[in-house]
Amino acid sequence: MYGGLCLWHRDKLIPLQLGVAMVMLLGLVEVCTWFFTYTSKNTSGIPVCDADGSCPPLTSDIMAAAVLSVGKGTVSRALLLVVCLGYGVVRPKLRRGVVGLVVFLR
Repeated sequence: MYGGLCLWHRDKLIPLQLGVAMVMLLGLVEVCTWFFTYTSKNTSGIPVCDADGSCPPLTSDIMAAAVLSVGKGTVSRALLLVVCLGYGVVRPKLRRGVVGLVVFLR
């Protein structure tokens, strides 16, 4: 529904709404990655960790899901920081130094 409304009113969107859509898309990809990772582990019978606490080496699908999870959190926190600085609501653009600071802090 959000995507449909964004397409309908695409000429009136502010860049923050595109950032929110990007975070939502990253979340969807992350959840799908975790789902397919655990589905494949369930069908193959290979445990993520054994009962005695020993874990086999991480597979590429688990690493991809973890990287997506961290990336989504980073983008959402940077978006929150930019909103708190007033971008899109109070200021139409952020100064170059502020953008560099946001990139440095995240």
